[in-house]
Order: sequence, then C-alpha cells, then structure tokens
Amino acid sequence: MSIYFFTQFEFSYIFHITLHFKERFAEAMKMKNIRQTQVSTDTGIPKSTLSRYLKGSYEPKTDNLHTLAAYFGVTEAWLTGHNNDPTNPR
Repeated sequence: MSIYFFTQFEFSYIFHITLHFKERFAEAMKMKNIRQTQVSTDTGIPKSTLSRYLKGSYEPKTDNLHTLAAYFGVTEAWLTGHNNDPTNPR
C-alpha cells in the first residue's frame, strides 16, 4: 500500500471540484425537477453513486461527468464549478 501526499494546490483543486459539483448537481436536478431515481434510470449511473455525489463524498469520473452534463444539457465546466454559464463551455 502506498500513501500519496497532495500538494496544497492539488488538495484545493480536488476540494473545489467536489464542493462545486455537489452543489451544481443538486441545482441541475432542481432545475429539471427530477429525482435521483429518475437520473439513475435514465443514465445507468447507480443511485448509490448519485447519492455519494450529492453528499460530496465522491466525485464523478470523466465518463459519468460527461454523461450527466449531456443528460442535463449543461457543460462539464459548469458542473465542476469552472464556469457560471451552464450552456457556454468558455
């Protein structure tokens, strides 16, 4: 077993993505008036995984991030908090 120590920058970046993703994911579900169960059924992402996203205890892998962005009609940048416009990737 190996131990990895994050630099301050890496930790801040990971924390930023996790913090913003859980908020943006909840906001996207609210905007579409949709529940986790429906998102899970429509995307194939397990409900338990979606629940961890909403709690902030788990961050999405690239494929799930892409799937959720496409499902909600928003950009990946918006979901991860790197952009304030949900439909503009810049």
